[in-house]
Formats: sequence, structure tokens, C-alpha cells
Amino acid sequence: MLLGIAFDGADSPQGGCTTHLASLLFLEVCREGLQVYDYPWLVRLNPSVPHKTRGNGALVLWLLVDTRREAEKLYLRALRVLKEYSRATGSESKAAIASLLVEEERLETRPWPLLTLYRLAVHRYVPREVALRYSMLAAQHSPLLKTAGGSVTGVLAALGADLGYDNTFELLFYMPPELWGNRPVIDEDVVKNISYRLGPFDIATFDYQNNKPLIQPHGPDPVLAGVRSDSDVHLINAASLIPGEFYTHAVLFRTNQHTDAHLAPCRASEAYPYTCCILEGILTELQELPGGHLIGQLCDRTGCVSVAFYRETGVLRQKARSYLRRSIAVAGCIRPHRGRVTVNVEKIIDYENGVTHEPPASAWHHLYMPFARYQRIIRPRGYRRAREPCKAIITP
Repeated sequence: MLLGIAFDGADSPQGGCTTHLASLLFLEVCREGLQVYDYPWLVRLNPSVPHKTRGNGALVLWLLVDTRREAEKLYLRALRVLKEYSRATGSESKAAIASLLVEEERLETRPWPLLTLYRLAVHRYVPREVALRYSMLAAQHSPLLKTAGGSVTGVLAALGADLGYDNTFELLFYMPPELWGNRPVIDEDVVKNISYRLGPFDIATFDYQNNKPLIQPHGPDPVLAGVRSDSDVHLINAASLIPGEFYTHAVLFRTNQHTDAHLAPCRASEAYPYTCCILEGILTELQELPGGHLIGQLCDRTGCVSVAFYRETGVLRQKARSYLRRSIAVAGCIRPHRGRVTVNVEKIIDYENGVTHEPPASAWHHLYMPFARYQRIIRPRGYRRAREPCKAIITP
């Protein structure tokens, strides 16, 4: 049988990281010789929802078990670890866990309500009450579906994540406790060498437009660096470039990052707050605001919606001016602003000429798919289960 255990909300503005928690439990599981089905999953959900701490991501560990009793024990163990970790990071009120037992060892047989919930949560705002209703429906199809904690939408959606169409990888390095809050800076040349070693499989390692390394976070979490790629093999080979004295362990995650999973086509009349979508229409007007931001109107047959090209998006502002009163498509997430909704534009798509304009890499969020990756993969390669998931653990 296949047991999925999902975590969310174990971080806080003061510190901690849900991926760190998952990595510690994954280390224990591998050291004890338990059967692991795949790499840990890092599932990013809607990047525009309110009340998120940082990246709005949930984690899933997929394990192989022989009995329901074994599954129950593993769930209770994970729950105990989550409580201890959230108490230490001050995230007790929102930390959440969920478990799912799939009697057939195939992810395709997961309950349909969880699959549907993931598709909703990755590009819409899903209230907790709605997620719990989907949980009740899923419980009718699963012998062991349990939830506990505050961020139940994230853990339930992560258990239904669809990585079968497209997925990428991220290798996360974790610092020893004595370095938390005082993160060492990895030399710029080292980051460039990592990017070079990853070659065509590199994703957002270095922003060459702004000459800026992108692998290190800036918050109080225990993450030293995160390196992203289309190739798990290339990531593991590049790990040796990170100075060993800066981290205790690193774990490779399978993820939906940089797949545009959050985007779905919609019309202006369907531009609801906290929805991420692609809108096609006529760019009818543009106005420059203090700070260098551009605000315009995109209209289709159903109405008009405000679109924002922020200063950080760089070349998008210049390209927007060239498309005034022309038909284009914009991709981005919608947020309420002064009583109306505004699309925060991530990319401009010119279907007529087959061109996509994108901001510099430092302006990408977790789910943003770079155009270079879109060209490279031609079609998503689908899901291939890791043969030896525990080899995804790297120690100095």
C-alpha cells in the first residue's frame, strides 16, 4: 500500500521551514530502512493567496507500507514530529498534517476529490471550509484519510497534486543551527559555476540580466540555498560545488515549480480576486505611476480588467507600450486593489507573432515557467518514479 503524509504551515516569520521539517523526517525514514516510494514532493499552490508566510508550499512524503497498522504508526510519528517542530518555530496555530492511504501502489488511484482540490488550489483561493468538504468526499474512497492543524487546504491539495504531466526538481541545502539567522553568502562565482554545470537544465540559478545570484533565500529560515533544475542527476552532480562547512544535509525534492501549473485561461468577466490566469484582449490604455509602474486596461468581449506592469518586471514595461491598442494575452495573478481587481502581469504573450516577453529571472515566482524551459521541453515529459529516492540525501 502507498502512504502519503503531507505537511504545511510549519514555518513562521520568526523562523522554521516546512521543507526542513520534511527533510528531517525523510532522513529518519531512510536511515531506518523504511520503503520510500519517491523523492519528497514540494507542491507549490496559488502564489497570490493572502495569509501565506512565504512560498505557499506543502510537502508530501510517499512511503510503502504493508498494513494499515503500520500506516497509523507512521502518521502518529509524523504528527508528533510536527508538533515538536511547530512549537519550536511558533507556528502551532497554522501547522497542519494529513495522511492518505492508497491501497493500490499507483498514484492514479487517489480519490478524485483530492485531485480536484489540487487543481482548484493551485490557481484559485480555496477557503478552509471548502477544502474540508472535499476531504469528507475523499474519506469515502480512502481507508485512512486524516487531517490535523490549521493549514488543511495546503496538505489536502498536496496529497492530490498532479505531477504526472510536468515536474521539475529542487535541491535544498540546510544550515546547522549555529548559522540560523546568520546565513553565509555563497560566492557569486560558485553560483555561476553551478549554473554552468547544470547547462540547459538550469532553472533560475543566476539572473544574468541583473548580475544577481538567485539560489539563496533572505528570510530567517534554515535554508542555505535551493538549486532548481529539470534534471535530478545534474542537480546531484552540481551539489559538490556548495561549500560543505555551510550545511548539514541536502535533500532533492520533486516539485511543480516553474511549470505554469497556476495558470488557466479565463475571460475578463471571470477575473476574480486571487485567481491566476491567462487573459486575451485589447490593451486599450496605459498610465505611468510614480515609481515607474504602468497600469493599463485589457478588454475582451465580456468586459475590461486592470493590468499592472511593475517596475521589477523590467522589459515588460517597455514591451507593454509597444502593444497599446493591439491584441495580446497577459498571464498573471489577480489581486484586489482599491475596490477593483488588477492583474499583476508575469508575462506578455503575442500569439500573432509567436513571441513571449518575460521579466528578468529575479522577478519570477516559484510556479513561473521560463520561456527557455517552454522551448526546451517541447512537451512535458511526465512523471517517472525515482528508483532509489534515499540517494537524494546529500551530506558534506
